[in-house]
Amino acid sequence: MITPSEILDLNIESSNLDTLALIRDELHTNQFLFSTNCGVLYQWGKIEKKLKMPHLAEGRFKKALLLQHEHIESMRELGLLYAESERLNDALILFATIVTIDPQDWEAWHTGGSILHTMQKTYEALEWIKMAKKTKSVVS
Repeated sequence: MITPSEILDLNIESSNLDTLALIRDELHTNQFLFSTNCGVLYQWGKIEKKLKMPHLAEGRFKKALLLQHEHIESMRELGLLYAESERLNDALILFATIVTIDPQDWEAWHTGGSILHTMQKTYEALEWIKMAKKTKSVVS
């Protein structure tokens, strides 16, 4: 059986889909063991997202946020899912929350700016992109 630490250490981006499907099945079978671990729920959501199960991934990220309200990684992934499904207002709320929690998160500023640009809110988009450039230069 897979352990929480193994799930947390899993590199989802480099794992093949068959392996991820097996891990997801094991997580689902033993969900009672993992349902209170925010990091595991986040990884589980990323697995489901990669397996093209966006509605299930959304639920995992939301559960992770219920456990840890300021889990930036879950907010980011949920925001990206919302943006992909054209729920731009919902996505923007999440990215605004991220930059409130961590004003130095250049990636959230950039993504929020891109969302605003898609929403044809040019001025606001430019402000967010300026903040992304400003925070990235501070981080670099």
